[in-house]
Amino acid sequence: VPSLDAVVFVSPKNSQVVVYDMIFKKSVWSYHSKFTLYTVLTIVYSYVSYMVCRWVYGSTPVVLGIAGKIYPLLIKLNIKEAPFKADAIAQIIVNFLICIIIPNTLNMILFCKTEEYKGLLSVAKSFLKKFKKK
Repeated sequence: VPSLDAVVFVSPKNSQVVVYDMIFKKSVWSYHSKFTLYTVLTIVYSYVSYMVCRWVYGSTPVVLGIAGKIYPLLIKLNIKEAPFKADAIAQIIVNFLICIIIPNTLNMILFCKTEEYKGLLSVAKSFLKKFKKK
């Protein structure tokens, strides 16, 4: 019961201090500064991805090339307004790829030398080895 009281009555701010000071032997400031950086980077990645999506949408050959592949499928499925829907589907595919590639590439460039990245990479490699064996 006393341990339950400690969990219920300790404020989140005090618990962060206790965990970081006593367990991690780091200051809480490192935690808050790191996640502030991650928040700012997320905003920057979102903006960059948005601008690239706008630029690609303006350069229609990319979207039209994909739409040209989707259009015959929509005609076979007897979908009305197939040209407009093919363009929309193509744009969604392009935007999806841009929004996956840009943030992950920027993260790899910025964080490739950190211990967290190296640990994640080793976990991913071991997972892929297990996946290939099956």
